[in-house]
Amino acid sequence: MTAPIRRNVSQILEKDAMGSDIEVRPTAVYTLQEVARVLNISDSTVRKHLKQGRLKGTQFGRAYRFLGKHVLDYMETEYLRTVGQVSHLTWPIR
Repeated sequence: MTAPIRRNVSQILEKDAMGSDIEVRPTAVYTLQEVARVLNISDSTVRKHLKQGRLKGTQFGRAYRFLGKHVLDYMETEYLRTVGQVSHLTWPIR
């Protein structure tokens, strides 16, 4: 996806998740708790999505770290998955 579209998707999701502007920088590194806060999901859900391969992260000892680019990729994928489900439900029934 192109950079402007990615930026718009992330801005929409960030505003929806926290009700305020939270900037996720692609080159920044985030903790599991920070990712959970940005995505508005629990720590255990972040771990579950990490285990399922839906979210990329690296384990250092007992802690996880996430590159902002991977958080944005996850947000984009989840947004597109959600939009696909919604538009599927809005098709007219014959």
